[in-house]
Amino acid sequence: MSKAKPDKVSPDLDTPTDLPQAAVDKISASLNVLLADAFALYVKTKNFHWHVSGRHFRDYHLMLDEQSDAIFATTDQLAERVRKLGGTTLRSIGQIGKMQTIQDNNESYVPPREMLRELTFRDGASAPDPESRDSGFDALHRPGMTGPFTISTA
Repeated sequence: MSKAKPDKVSPDLDTPTDLPQAAVDKISASLNVLLADAFALYVKTKNFHWHVSGRHFRDYHLMLDEQSDAIFATTDQLAERVRKLGGTTLRSIGQIGKMQTIQDNNESYVPPREMLRELTFRDGASAPDPESRDSGFDALHRPGMTGPFTISTA
């Protein structure tokens, strides 16, 4: 059964757990950052889905829609895991904005390949040149593509 919870948690939200409160707090904090990033990545992917253009419009548009659906599907799993552990999870867009580590993209125009590069590589990571034949971007133009855009929800 759970030990005494801090005053910030309503007794109605108290969830039985064998974990020490410090562990619940640490795990919940980590999962909430992942959850905030999942929401940020979802919105970023939808942004690119809505604003993609160019000769590969249809392929990219469909791929980004599928990816955003897969990303969104992870949010409930993450939030419910936090609650199952006895923690509390995100409550607002403002809280997501404070906790996310994925950078937003508010540019008025982003070239399609830059969209893909930005979604593929974490901020600050070195990305290959999309024009290079060894970059892996060629796989994006083949039917039944797999690769860097495949997200597992397992």
